[in-house]
Amino acid sequence: MAIGDALLEGFQPMVDQGTQYDVWLRNQFGGSPLAYGYGQQMAPWQQLQYMSNPISGGIDLYGGAANPFTAWLNQGQSPLSAAQWQTRAADITAALNAPTTGTVGGGTLDASQELIRQRFGAANENAEARQRALAFAPIMAGTSRALRGEIGNVLSNIYQDYQMNPYRGATGTGTPVSFLNWAQQTGAAPGLWEQFNLPTA
Repeated sequence: MAIGDALLEGFQPMVDQGTQYDVWLRNQFGGSPLAYGYGQQMAPWQQLQYMSNPISGGIDLYGGAANPFTAWLNQGQSPLSAAQWQTRAADITAALNAPTTGTVGGGTLDASQELIRQRFGAANENAEARQRALAFAPIMAGTSRALRGEIGNVLSNIYQDYQMNPYRGATGTGTPVSFLNWAQQTGAAPGLWEQFNLPTA
């Protein structure tokens, strides 16, 4: 099973995006099986990086292109580091947790925050899968290719366990916290990132 299948089951960021990535990848690295194989392993992470882009880069930077995702790939996007994924996840969490009424930071929610809400906060399994992938991303970014399959299985097991027994705050009786929020949890009940020795704020 490919790493994308193991980690991001149900992850469908955009219609035909996987096909677009494959065509782009073949054009770039079709003559090098090793480079192409590595690129295929990176497919779900590149898609996730694109989907989470508005919060850091403005809304739909490539909206004027006939194919925004391919236009984004053609800009030569470097894979995010573990620390960059953590920052991206924190920014998206802040957008998802912001109040839907009133003001945030002196102004109402902007278009990029609303877009993130649609992609990562909508009440559907795709948004949940994207949040799960975002929680996994900092860990996978710092994992060698040789260990990604094993670590992916460990993360999938942790996620399944969390679904059965979600974190409910310090008292254990509050409303269940989302997996993405829990991943960033620190202190007496360390979340996913702290358990994998990732630096946390």
